[in-house]
Amino acid sequence: MSEGQFQVEQPEQKSGCGCYIVGCLVISLVLLVAACGIGYYALQNARTWTADIADQVLTDVIDESDLPEDQKQGMKQQAGRVTQGIRDGEVGLQQMGEIAEKLAESPAMTAIPVVVARHQYINPSGLSDEEKEDANQQLERVARGLFEKTLSDEDFDEIASTIADRGANEQWEFKQNLTDDEVRVFVEKCREKADAAGIPNERYEVDLAEELRRSIDEVLGEGQAPLIEID
Repeated sequence: MSEGQFQVEQPEQKSGCGCYIVGCLVISLVLLVAACGIGYYALQNARTWTADIADQVLTDVIDESDLPEDQKQGMKQQAGRVTQGIRDGEVGLQQMGEIAEKLAESPAMTAIPVVVARHQYINPSGLSDEEKEDANQQLERVARGLFEKTLSDEDFDEIASTIADRGANEQWEFKQNLTDDEVRVFVEKCREKADAAGIPNERYEVDLAEELRRSIDEVLGEGQAPLIEID
């Protein structure tokens, strides 16, 4: 599944970045690199100013997402390592570009719509507690399949077709709301694809904040740049 292949219909006040949060972070970092390239003097001599802009951009992207609160906080902490590194002169143009590349290559990208579907469709639905428990497990099986590449782009498209329509540029536009029956159809398609791929019927959690940490560690080195939460 390629970056930008999916989006969730959002109310007007939302940017829509929540459905592909890692992709938005990649774009944000690339834009920051470009901006800093134009104003290289600012990066070298006004790092606090540059870091403040980065704080605001990355925080806005994360806050506008549909991810659970613990994931938002974890991602803010990791983003804070980057902005603190800018302030301390440990992160420059090259490092920011490398982090963006690592994020773009991360297999976590493929699991994002599944994580969002759980919080947008399953948890608010009228399904029984038992149905929700099973639904979340089937979603996690699909996330695992996408993460480990045992499910293909075609499998994802079949699953997505139960809750979304093709929009502009052939992107999947996920519905804002689903009926309980539509949720059940979606869950059964997840089960069907996971069973066919031989994915174990067990819980599996994709930790997006952890994936972000790994990407940053690969560039900055494990333990480099203090873990700072940005508000």
